Amino acid sequence: MNGGRQESILHRVRLVIARHRWIVLAGLIATVLTTVVLFVFAERTYRAEARMLLRNPPGDSLYANGYSAALAPDRKVRNEIEALESPEVRAAVVARLGSDDVPDVSGHATETVDIIAVRVESTDADTAAYGANTYVEVYIQARRNAALAALTDGGPALLAEITAVQAELDAAATDAERSELLAELSLL
Repeated sequence: MNGGRQESILHRVRLVIARHRWIVLAGLIATVLTTVVLFVFAERTYRAEARMLLRNPPGDSLYANGYSAALAPDRKVRNEIEALESPEVRAAVVARLGSDDVPDVSGHATETVDIIAVRVESTDADTAAYGANTYVEVYIQARRNAALAALTDGGPALLAEITAVQAELDAAATDAERSELLAELSLL
């Protein structure tokens, strides 16, 4: 008895679908057409990525072997990413490209702490690739200029300090005083 009732319900469902099949078919066709139109006319976005190795500038290490006693290397990477995404770097990229139509950049830390992935998105693949490479080049040049300025600005003060220690060394009377001054000089 129960089997006959299920067949009756199934028969009614089939009749409803048969009567309204054009509505179901029209809905399906409308969905497929909308998807195709959106796909065809959607603006494509290309992403280019360039990777950049972070290195400590000369004089940034505390020990003769170049080991830096940085306490938080991930913090240094975040600082470098902030500098990369800064308005100053963007302005330098705009100046180099000669156009205000420069895509935005985003920096991301990679699985290796000392490498930053530089990403640029654009509707043109070549523009995205050229933009990523240009951001890296401009950023590296800005870091070099900053390091050179730091060395240039600190040079006269360091020279004055070395001259003062040398004068003390020349005036030192005992070998113990000379050894102490040489140790101080080696720290400079």
